Amino acid sequence: MSLFYSAATGGFYDDSLHDTLPADAVEVDEQTYRTLLAGRSAGHPISADSAGRPVLGERPGQTLEQSCAALKAAVQLRLDEAAQAAGYDDIKSAVSYADEPAVRQYQADGLRLRAWRSRVWAFALPVINSVAAGELAPDAASAQLAALPELDSPTTTTTEN
Repeated sequence: MSLFYSAATGGFYDDSLHDTLPADAVEVDEQTYRTLLAGRSAGHPISADSAGRPVLGERPGQTLEQSCAALKAAVQLRLDEAAQAAGYDDIKSAVSYADEPAVRQYQADGLRLRAWRSRVWAFALPVINSVAAGELAPDAASAQLAALPELDSPTTTTTEN
């Protein structure tokens, strides 16, 4: 699977889902794609640079409070997406298993996701607070938040009922 961006349509394309791509489509790596989506979630438009590659633009008239709320929403979305990829409804649902010993694998997942959630917010909140204090531009914060801590790989355990 490869991801592409078309300046002509302003859209993203997945070659595993789309048989044909626009003539101007340029390949976009996964990290750039996530950064762009987080930026768009924070209210920044996506446009193309002179080479047709997607870039985040400034959102005119956004208050610091709106910028901070959008940044927090983008971080929360990343947490929820990771939990959903692991088979849970969202991060809250996943971490609720951390204190449930009945099924070891669920407890292990809950502990792993809960610890990761803490690392993510420990990384993200100082960045967002810098935006709130006017010390960091929202665009710079979005770029920093693209480097959120990675989720540790699950350990293999046997499932017990």
